[in-house]
Amino acid sequence: MIWRSFALCTLLVTPAWADISVKLTDVNCPYSANDLPPDTTAACSTMAWQDASIDFRTTVAVLKPGNARTDAAPIVYIPGGPGDAPVNKGGNVASILSLFPGRALITLNPRGVKGATPRPTCEFAEDFWDEDHSVERETEIVTDCRDSVTFDLARFDAPHLAQDVSRMIEALGIKRAGVFAISYGTESALHLLADKAPWMDMAILDSVSLPGVIGSFERLEARDRFLGVIDRLCFAEKQCASSVTSQYENLLDWTAQFDDEPLDLKLGPHKKEWSLDSKDMLGFVASLASYPDGAGYGPLLIEAFEASRKSTAVWIKSELENGFKYASENFALLYAAFSDSDERNLPTPKAGDTHYPFKIDDQEAFARLFRVWNKDNRTEARFIGADTRKEPAHVPVLVLSGGADTLTPLEWATELDRRFSSLTRFVFPHLGHAVAFGKDADVKDKEVAMQLNCGPKVVRAFASGKSYNECERYMRKALDD
Repeated sequence: MIWRSFALCTLLVTPAWADISVKLTDVNCPYSANDLPPDTTAACSTMAWQDASIDFRTTVAVLKPGNARTDAAPIVYIPGGPGDAPVNKGGNVASILSLFPGRALITLNPRGVKGATPRPTCEFAEDFWDEDHSVERETEIVTDCRDSVTFDLARFDAPHLAQDVSRMIEALGIKRAGVFAISYGTESALHLLADKAPWMDMAILDSVSLPGVIGSFERLEARDRFLGVIDRLCFAEKQCASSVTSQYENLLDWTAQFDDEPLDLKLGPHKKEWSLDSKDMLGFVASLASYPDGAGYGPLLIEAFEASRKSTAVWIKSELENGFKYASENFALLYAAFSDSDERNLPTPKAGDTHYPFKIDDQEAFARLFRVWNKDNRTEARFIGADTRKEPAHVPVLVLSGGADTLTPLEWATELDRRFSSLTRFVFPHLGHAVAFGKDADVKDKEVAMQLNCGPKVVRAFASGKSYNECERYMRKALDD
């Protein structure tokens, strides 16, 4: 079922963002005491403005550690998604502050997300949680959501989000700032780079999402790479327990058991019955690439499942429900962002295109439902096309990529070589998404552990102008090196 898979040219006139006045009003920050590191102060504001007759409001946060240096420009954090909202209780700000010691952090909830208004959301019937739908019912669900949203969703796309960042910086009276963007947020950062935003003094792009691209084939190629890492670590190198490797020869052999005995779950508030077969389980293992340390989680999942199918199923259920909830809450933003690519009209992948099988019906549904959503066939201009002219980036830029990232495949970051020169690039071959956040899982493989430790180290070194030391081995002059 389709929802289961839901990541100035130089301006010579007054920039578009400056034509719209912004009002800041102090408000209490929504963070809890546990959200912020010790000795960190938070000042929040409501930012209000009008764009295309739509009244927008969101929340801005300025976070200052006790050791903030007055000579260091602050860092602007642009979150991913679409749908991530860092200015909320539970917002992931402590881990970001840790990447930039001694610097203030500025962030906002992008237009349309939780904590911002208007928020384009949809109401769904109970059957939204069903594992499978007919083509007709899928089409009806997407059409009903599309038609219930009264806002021009083109006003919620990456170029407009980039303009909001510049409006925020001007309203705060900040002259210079760096940018740290992740996943979908890198699209806004790329627009700021292309527009040569005058306040920008550096950019760190983690897990590049390329405007105007869906990239079904690239995602599946990255999926093969990630599953290949899990396969090698667990089975070929026998890093999984002998109770696993003595019983199964490889990852495909392990997932084959679910065709004979599917994993049955009851998901969501309505306890919908799901039954996961071998392709579903491959898809779930592949979804671990949304974590930087998915290569650590994968073997742990397999070992845990073989030790206790029942208890591991509880964790799988929780992961699926969290993803499902996120997709339902941000359905309109997700479809608006991903339905305006030319690639929705390209042939869909078929059996035999990958080493590890996938749900062909899901891939076909993506293209079909994107066309249903985007009934006007609106296409966002590709950030990099046949006529793209290459030029040096106007500020220092760090590009971080996980070689096994299935959400924003390495191939998208490679495309940047056709738009910008003078980029500093790092590729961590065995890592998944959001590599700047490094290690969480216990990883047995020393090389994977090294790459996980280097992700945040590289960010800190780049931002401070220090040496990359042992992490320099992951630097690439170009991503096809």
